[in-house]
Amino acid sequence: MHKRLYAVQEAEVQKDIKRKLERYRKLMEMAKELQKQADELENRAEAVGSKRITDMPRGGNHMTTEDLIVKKADIEKRRDIFLRRAADEKRIVQQYIDTVESPKHNRLLCGIYLEDLSVNEIAEKEGYSVRQEWRIYKEAHEMVNID
Repeated sequence: MHKRLYAVQEAEVQKDIKRKLERYRKLMEMAKELQKQADELENRAEAVGSKRITDMPRGGNHMTTEDLIVKKADIEKRRDIFLRRAADEKRIVQQYIDTVESPKHNRLLCGIYLEDLSVNEIAEKEGYSVRQEWRIYKEAHEMVNID
């Protein structure tokens, strides 16, 4: 009974560690998505030319260049907020990772959570097999101290 309870508690601790380590990556993903949206709006603003007057009215509510620029500025403000939050979160995640004193485990965690690499990419880069890298991944999470 106690072993089972301990295993459940340990699984919860591991989930909590992964959640905390993932925060920086998620904030950066959101910032990248907002940057894509801003770039799209910029391209649309450049594509909007002068209006042509034709004999047939066209339906729809077309955005003007000014509307697109205002919307892009709003998106860029949101992106900047995410980037500032990500910078703060990166420092926290780095502190968690630095509690792991093994170089290979530390390197793997940095690659995954700070450099946005996959386990397969890290295995190829480090010269380990993918299976061995997954073992290191599991061990590394057990070494992180979030207290």
